[in-house]
Amino acid sequence: MHHRQPVGHRQRFLLVVRDQNCGDAGIAHQALHLDLVWFGVIVVKYIGISLLSPPVGFNIYVVASAINNEVPLKTIYRGCYWFLGAEVVIMILLIAFPEISLWLPYSI
Repeated sequence: MHHRQPVGHRQRFLLVVRDQNCGDAGIAHQALHLDLVWFGVIVVKYIGISLLSPPVGFNIYVVASAINNEVPLKTIYRGCYWFLGAEVVIMILLIAFPEISLWLPYSI
């Protein structure tokens, strides 16, 4: 009887990812030497930026409805520009230094 060693959470996740057939996407990320954890962080950050930025800015409408439309949308958008600027700086740092987003997942 063959006994397997206990597997940690991170290793179990990697085993599941390796067992799935990724097709061309798996080949593409390997050819580009792209870390999927880093790519996931970048995608989530971009989604967050899209929820905050014009023209759609879903979060802006949530804030406006939470305060019963007492403040004009233009004022709320102006208040969010600081956050968009911070998000741009964060994205530049994450792209220039991917280790920032990879340090915690790979240290566990």
